[in-house]
Amino acid sequence: MAVSVQAVAVALVQAKAPAWARAKAAALVEEARKAKYQGTCTLGLIVGTDGRPSNIRVLSSLGMGLDEKAIEAVKNWKFEPAMKDGHPVRVEIAVEVDFHLY
Repeated sequence: MAVSVQAVAVALVQAKAPAWARAKAAALVEEARKAKYQGTCTLGLIVGTDGRPSNIRVLSSLGMGLDEKAIEAVKNWKFEPAMKDGHPVRVEIAVEVDFHLY
């Protein structure tokens, strides 16, 4: 069994959207694995001018402890910051973290 992470980021300001620099997969919770539970958790967050995520919150809950695992993984992600007029800017984005059994 494996877990895949697929993320979609949408910038909510008129700026070049942030790009992924580094993203580590989220781990599946053992209880969810045993129940063969899978799906997508959507998180909202701010990507700062340094590319670090902050203000991470659940927009669409998956449950069974997977929301917490998604937040834990995204805290360690690194983005290339969004750019506006040649300068890095803070943007709010939505990220989808998929948990799938393979």
